[in-house]
Amino acid sequence: MKTKLVLLILTSIGVIFNNSCKKLPQDEQVTTSKRTPKNAPSNRIVKKAPDNFNFSNVKTIKISEYIKYRGEVLRNTAVVILDKDNNVLMKMSSDSDGLVEVDLNVPSHVNVLYIEPLVLGTNIRVPILAKTHLDTSFLKRLIAGLGNLLLSKANASSVFYSGDLSVGYLASEVDNLGVPNNIENVNQKSCPANFLKRLTSSLPNGKSVKNNRPHYISSNMETSTHITKATDVWITLVDDGQSFKTTGSSQNNGWGNGDQDCPSGSCDNNNAENSESEVPVGLYENYSMSAGDSTEKESLVRNALGFFTYPTSSPPKSLSEIENLKIILPNVLLKKNGGGLNSGDTVYLGKFDAGISIGYFIISDSWDYINYRNTAGSGFYTSISPLNPEAVGLERHNVQLWDRKCGKVVIGFEDSNRESSRSDDDFNDVLFYVSTAQDSIDNSNIQSVAEENDSDGDGVTDAEDAYPQDGDRSYDNFFPLEGRNGVLLFEDSWPHMGDYDFNDLVLEYNFNYISNSIDQVKEIKAKITIKATGASQNNGVAIMFNTKATNVESVTGSLISEDYISLNINGTEEGIDQAVVILCDNVNKFLPKFSNVYHMNIQPYTFEVSIVFTSPINRSLLGAPPYRPFLIKNLDRSSEIHQVDYVPTRKHNKGRFNKGDDSSDPESGLYYKNTENMPWVLNVPFPIAHPKEKVPIYDAYYYFSLWALSGGTNYKDWYFQSSDRINLEKTLY
Repeated sequence: MKTKLVLLILTSIGVIFNNSCKKLPQDEQVTTSKRTPKNAPSNRIVKKAPDNFNFSNVKTIKISEYIKYRGEVLRNTAVVILDKDNNVLMKMSSDSDGLVEVDLNVPSHVNVLYIEPLVLGTNIRVPILAKTHLDTSFLKRLIAGLGNLLLSKANASSVFYSGDLSVGYLASEVDNLGVPNNIENVNQKSCPANFLKRLTSSLPNGKSVKNNRPHYISSNMETSTHITKATDVWITLVDDGQSFKTTGSSQNNGWGNGDQDCPSGSCDNNNAENSESEVPVGLYENYSMSAGDSTEKESLVRNALGFFTYPTSSPPKSLSEIENLKIILPNVLLKKNGGGLNSGDTVYLGKFDAGISIGYFIISDSWDYINYRNTAGSGFYTSISPLNPEAVGLERHNVQLWDRKCGKVVIGFEDSNRESSRSDDDFNDVLFYVSTAQDSIDNSNIQSVAEENDSDGDGVTDAEDAYPQDGDRSYDNFFPLEGRNGVLLFEDSWPHMGDYDFNDLVLEYNFNYISNSIDQVKEIKAKITIKATGASQNNGVAIMFNTKATNVESVTGSLISEDYISLNINGTEEGIDQAVVILCDNVNKFLPKFSNVYHMNIQPYTFEVSIVFTSPINRSLLGAPPYRPFLIKNLDRSSEIHQVDYVPTRKHNKGRFNKGDDSSDPESGLYYKNTENMPWVLNVPFPIAHPKEKVPIYDAYYYFSLWALSGGTNYKDWYFQSSDRINLEKTLY
């Protein structure tokens, strides 16, 4: 009765939580309903927005964190900064003291970020709070944890079937996250940092072994553990291969910490019987993702890892010949990814005689979070290549690597069918190492782990360096995100308010700012899409950087078709000290007037502009994407329209201020606000629908006015593409 009561309370909490805190994701598809929500606010602005409001949908978060692993700082280590949805916002390196210090621009509604080292097996995710707020992820973890305590354990003594194979468990009991009850508590020691660094260089996330290190999977390399002298055997989990699986930019990097590879005497052999020399990796817990977050569980692969044995002299020739299939880890998922394991968790397999071989298998995506058991999953793959389903040449599913310095045999599995597009061939989806007594296994046909390389000497290892032969370029960083565009919306009636539909020019943008290891930008690649042109006049568009034009080496890709623009030899605009780059001097040469503001399905026009700097420039000094965009009105170079309080270039005619509805006050530093303190340019860090012709933006977006009137304090997600925020009858995408 008590259990039912507690479950009822938890259910009620869940209902309250969902109803009071739920927000639709920003990239959710707009629903088909066209009915205005009953609680939609009044759209007309009846009083001024606050005088000091700049109408920004982006804010700057100052990050200053020392990144530590097991009490030691991670020096000169590549890291990613993530949002709560595991989107990569930035890649950079910690400094020589292990400090990650950066001013990062993010959407205004973002309140929590995470820093994660790009090193296999570190199991670290450091939360950064942008402001004091209710951390709902903690509440979800609490509810999920209470639920786990009340629910019964999985029955690990039973046998289940994967296809025609009978598979059992090594452990006697498994909990609801798939954690067996035979995990050994050997947290007290760890292989030194350079061990993980070498593994990351050998099997970087997302990089094909077939292309990068084909010798690892050559046919003569052993894939199973061959016992040559009776020994006890342990396996230790290193990584689940899930690290920040996001928009396709996932990679891992080496980790530099410490001057020696092995502490005194600890890595001379692989004698697991000596507690001083058995040194599992990982075991640092900084953050645990909600175990109850179904969205994350759907996006992550929950593999099972198991083993079997056979006489070394007669390996099985078919799956039906394999006996005693035992699952070691039912759900190879680290805590930071929603599982229950730590990097470094160790399981004792048993004692094995000479002449016995240990084979390994994984069942891809096998753990069932609903029923707390293993299933047949999406694929069964073994360390005996001919038994796997792919054609010859692609049937290999694991690598074995020998780390001589720490005396470890490391085994990495690829968890997808290698004939399918899902496979990235990085062979680190399940990564563990084997510990035995000294000289008890055959290592004669096992490749050695790779030493870390830094070909260009920029402090970023080749495994993580996007430009390993270029000392000025290390990381690709995208704003808003790789594969996701932001939007600039211009109202070109300035200095008059006009129809305020913000569709006179609609641009989608994505900026790749290519930086070096110390957060200096060498090149910017701006991908621009002319999305809509709801103006009766011809307009151009440009961006201005917070650096001198002489600091630019070259500009390529600008769309120049008119004769009212003069350029320097490096491609910047002539006659301006600051670097001004003309993106397009007449958008209607590439998209006709009034395109995509009525029901006109005209294909948007996309182009790319590259800006290369003579030497790398500190990113914080350069400014943040989309930098300082402005519209050139009706091909008149003396008429610029900027975002609120952005100073125009010297070519703008200041005599145009304070005409019509404009209330700029250059002497006070106030620019481009109308008499209601409203703007003529909006920057939104997500792809959004734009208003139809003659539809004011406050009629298209229900909460735009309330956001403006609050000075950006309330309704920071006013632009989310969901039916409770957008009037579908008055917008076009």
